[in-house]
Amino acid sequence: MNTLMKAYERTNRTTANPKQALLLLYDHAISNLAKCEQIVVNNQGRGAYKHLVKAQEIITGLANSLSYDGQLKEISTRLFSLYQNMMVKLSRVNLESGETTILAEVRGMLEELREAWRQAKG
Repeated sequence: MNTLMKAYERTNRTTANPKQALLLLYDHAISNLAKCEQIVVNNQGRGAYKHLVKAQEIITGLANSLSYDGQLKEISTRLFSLYQNMMVKLSRVNLESGETTILAEVRGMLEELREAWRQAKG
């Protein structure tokens, strides 16, 4: 299990609100993609890789943590498709090209999901 998911589980156990832990994961993924974008724009390709990988690990962790029990099945299926789409897009990123369109697109998707979760009750 990767370090971020361990931190999520630890936070989840020690806080009364798992929603806060979920929002934290989104924040870290968004932050890593933003850093990756900035490094790519500044033409420092190699430094961007670690941030891209961290974002991918978080997205994978989010996908793997979905629950398909009862009423959660439909939303989990849709979220899994979104996460899978993000991973496909991120696999196409060329960090040395100077192009950040895909990074910005995935970051935007994560920001929208984060905002939806932030507004959700619970």
